[in-house]
Amino acid sequence: MVGNKLHFPILIISITLLALISCKKELPSTSQSENYTEYSQDIDAAEKHFNNQVFDSAFYYYNTIRSRSNPKKDPNRIIYAILKLAYIQQIEADYFSSEETATEAIPLFNTKTDPDYKISIYNILGINYKNLYNYPQSIFYYKKALQLTTDSLQTCILKNNIAVVYKEQKNYDKAYQILSELITKKEVITNPENYARVMDNLGYVSFKLQLPESINLLKNALQIRQDNNNRYGIIISAIHLADYYKNTNSKLSVAYAKLAYQEAVSIRSVDDAIEALNILVETSHNIDTKKYALKRIHLSDSIYKERQKAKNQFAKIKYDATIEKNENLVLKTEKTENELQLAKHKNNILILVFSVVLLLGSILILISYWKRKNKKVKRIAAYETETRISKKLHDELANDVYRTITFVETQNLEIPEKKEILLENLDSIYDKSRNISKQNSGIKTGIHFGTSFNELLMGYNSNQTTIVTKGSDTVNWSKISTEKQIEIYRAIQELLTNMKKHSKANIVVISLETQEKQIQIKYSDNGIGFNPEKILKNGLTNVENRINSINGSITFDSQINKGLKTTILFPK
Repeated sequence: MVGNKLHFPILIISITLLALISCKKELPSTSQSENYTEYSQDIDAAEKHFNNQVFDSAFYYYNTIRSRSNPKKDPNRIIYAILKLAYIQQIEADYFSSEETATEAIPLFNTKTDPDYKISIYNILGINYKNLYNYPQSIFYYKKALQLTTDSLQTCILKNNIAVVYKEQKNYDKAYQILSELITKKEVITNPENYARVMDNLGYVSFKLQLPESINLLKNALQIRQDNNNRYGIIISAIHLADYYKNTNSKLSVAYAKLAYQEAVSIRSVDDAIEALNILVETSHNIDTKKYALKRIHLSDSIYKERQKAKNQFAKIKYDATIEKNENLVLKTEKTENELQLAKHKNNILILVFSVVLLLGSILILISYWKRKNKKVKRIAAYETETRISKKLHDELANDVYRTITFVETQNLEIPEKKEILLENLDSIYDKSRNISKQNSGIKTGIHFGTSFNELLMGYNSNQTTIVTKGSDTVNWSKISTEKQIEIYRAIQELLTNMKKHSKANIVVISLETQEKQIQIKYSDNGIGFNPEKILKNGLTNVENRINSINGSITFDSQINKGLKTTILFPK
């Protein structure tokens, strides 16, 4: 193909980029992220270097913008930066890298993305695929851009691009059909740059179709470009005319090729210079052929080295930015993890404080509950004690006192026998009153409890009942809590009282044994016994309740006329 491989795409994209530049200038007022100041400095530096064609510095700043922007908050920034990055790579003829970069913008597209951004990305991809000879993909992206545009001039430019792809495929009929329609459009005719472009392409396609109007179209396009000092356009027209005359008029072909070469050298368009040299090598005389061939080789080597250098430099910029971004992500992740750990630590402290407060509150509630319960129990116990004392006084003492008073009133106390009976009655009343006093008196606790406990047991010795104790000295009562001492004392007291009142036993054995973690007390008598299922009726419920209150256990083993065996276990 005779034609331009670099500047024709630049001219096409330059118009759409003008629209994008205006869109970019709107970004500061529409993008309100927290790093706007930093972004403003980067975009100003990037645009300055880009306009001055210092593409390596421009590439660095555009890539910085892309790396530092948040895809969720600032997609437009990233898309614009990607667009410029892909454009710079395209200028350097690195079409593979340009295609890769431009493709990165597509996942960022959404309903809020400016259509001009999408059109320009698709247009860049169309150009890249054309230069990579992937013509179906090129047409695909040009048509995607065409579907989005509402601007009549952009529509004409994109249709012209599609026609160029058909021209590259040598499908001249399709290219001619599109271009012959475009040449009549008002938007094309009133724009000299686009009018000359469409006219030149139509002239070249007509030349390939051997249509007579081709030479006039090519010459008129060149004239328009010369009148407007469109130096890129002059190069393209001159190369097309050199190709036109290559087989029919070698002098004119060489003249146009030299014109294209001189213009390309003056604006440092190396690709176009090489294209012009290709024609000069084919059409010049033998003397000049070698000279042009050497120039072509020199330029080809130079442009290859420069572009490879630029490609490596751009790759390094992207790589360094990726490393920096990853390092920042690691630092950000570490910061986030530290913040999470700190928050977790704070939460743990709050949970701990809450738990302690809850525990203390629960303890206070339990203490209050137990105090109320103990008060209630004490009130009940006091009431029961008063009732029991009242009953004993009534049942045991009142009747005896009444009988004694009656005896005194009715008997002659001068008689010795009567006097002896009176003394016996009074002695009985004294014993009973003393027993009632002992049963309801205070209990010595602490280091004196052992003595008090032994006195309790011996207090129930009588002519009718013998109390036998075993192991009472093996228990270290001083290490037993006061509460347990009292409850054990009262429990044994009630057992012995029950025995004296109901069992008719004449032998009672009480044995104590200290085990590893608890104390065992065994009670047994040879009384009449009772049915354990009727324990409530035998007044031993209080004994069971007292033992349970100190986390102990009590068992009753009894049968009618076979005595009673009771085992008490409670923790030290």
